[in-house]
Amino acid sequence: MFALSRMIPEQSYSQAPQSPQPDYSLPSSWAARPGADADARVTPQGVALPDPLAADVFFIHPTTYLGTDYWNAPIDEPSATARSLLF
Repeated sequence: MFALSRMIPEQSYSQAPQSPQPDYSLPSSWAARPGADADARVTPQGVALPDPLAADVFFIHPTTYLGTDYWNAPIDEPSATARSLLF
């Protein structure tokens, strides 16, 4: 609990600085997308992805930002981006 309490930003949510909004038209704004060589397409041994895929999925994962400057990770924060690619 002590460690978690150290990760809460000191300012209220309404006073927190705003990070830039992602531009979803840019490939760099996506952790996984069609045509990208991403770990999101890794499957267990013996399981194959159907071609074409039957559905598009938009998944919002929990934040991987561990800083206290913002309540949510800025889109260009390197350590949060690296962690999101792991998940």
